[in-house]
Amino acid sequence: MQQGVILFFVLNDTKKTKRVLQVLRERRIEQYTVLNTFGSYGLYHHGYVNYAPSVAGGMNSSKELDERRYNKTFLIPVPSEEESLAIMQQLAEITNIQEGTGNGILFTVPMVKTD
Repeated sequence: MQQGVILFFVLNDTKKTKRVLQVLRERRIEQYTVLNTFGSYGLYHHGYVNYAPSVAGGMNSSKELDERRYNKTFLIPVPSEEESLAIMQQLAEITNIQEGTGNGILFTVPMVKTD
């Protein structure tokens, strides 16, 4: 049985973190985790790999990637799929996340209780 979902939100524009936290407060979401993360281009930028990832390079200009040192990744447990969709829509509006913008990504993973 599904017991809710985990909303994953990777925010590339970390300057908008306060706006995201405000939305969570307004929706009375008190339990969530925020991580400083970086993607495959971050591995290249920090010298962990010696090749530039083609996906990251194709989505953004190298100048934008050089300026972005890390992302904020939010893990937000939400009790229902319906509520997660409403939260996702609100977060997408305030952070300008749209398909193809490279500003971030929103997705959910179902939580299931096992015996």
